[in-house]
Amino acid sequence: MNIYLIPGLGFDQRVFSKLDLKQSNHYLQWALKTLSAWQGAALTDRTEIIQISGALDKTFPIKLMDKPTYTIEDGAHFMVYRKASIINEIIHAVLENSTPKF
Repeated sequence: MNIYLIPGLGFDQRVFSKLDLKQSNHYLQWALKTLSAWQGAALTDRTEIIQISGALDKTFPIKLMDKPTYTIEDGAHFMVYRKASIINEIIHAVLENSTPKF
């Protein structure tokens, strides 16, 4: 079955489905276990966390986020690919201590 021929399926769903069909169950189990055990770097009082979320992301729904720093209104799970220029602008603005213009 060619996943790109399914009518009504959005871009992110098509890409995710295609990737999902290529992954083994072993990989999925490893990925979920690894993500759930991730500790991250130690944070200090000076650590600034910037969260960029997509309003249309179904994998990590924005309603489950705790006040993202930036929200891409028409961004979904693959917005790093589809909205790269906006995300790039945000990152540059944060690094330069300015306000993004998107």
